[in-house]
Amino acid sequence: MIENSFQKNFLFLLIATLAFFALTSPACAKGSMMGLAYIREIVLQPPRLGKPADSKKCDVSENDIPNFILPKLKSDGLPIFSLLDAPVPAEKTARIYLVPEIITMEIKRTACVSYLSMIAKSKETLDIPPIKVPRNVTVAYWKGGLMLHSSAAGHKRVVQRGFEKLSELFSRDYRLAQPPDLDWLREKEIIPKKLKKELELVPTK
Repeated sequence: MIENSFQKNFLFLLIATLAFFALTSPACAKGSMMGLAYIREIVLQPPRLGKPADSKKCDVSENDIPNFILPKLKSDGLPIFSLLDAPVPAEKTARIYLVPEIITMEIKRTACVSYLSMIAKSKETLDIPPIKVPRNVTVAYWKGGLMLHSSAAGHKRVVQRGFEKLSELFSRDYRLAQPPDLDWLREKEIIPKKLKKELELVPTK
């Protein structure tokens, strides 16, 4: 009963959204870019697929999604790894996990609607006041989402472009969050000499 109610509400939401947007809605992203600073490893998690039956009808496969994301991030120089290729976690190496999600619905056998999202997060153990007891929490660093629709025959390609767009936004925010290369600034004499000694204490890697 609860699942049927959820599906009806979700369908209503999609129809209402499409009534306002005749074209694919623009992607949006939010999060603290500075939270991505000094992240040295990004591990792409297996995609989460909502409504697998509808996804299959719309030619959306969870096996294809990593191929829509990894090439863009690798070409931009991000330290991105698939789950199988990720190195063993190191104690002093900051790592986050990038989780893609997609919910797809088939509409009258001729059209498909999908909501795509990507979230960068990690699991941490923190002491949260007022109770000084360690708690396991999930920390979200970045999130992007995109709703799109197309004919059923061309939906796979539309989903690919959607994840490529989200990857582009994540890549931009990650690169903007990284601190400047202090070694390069020192060599070019851009940093005043009187500050060089103080900056020796600032990590560059």
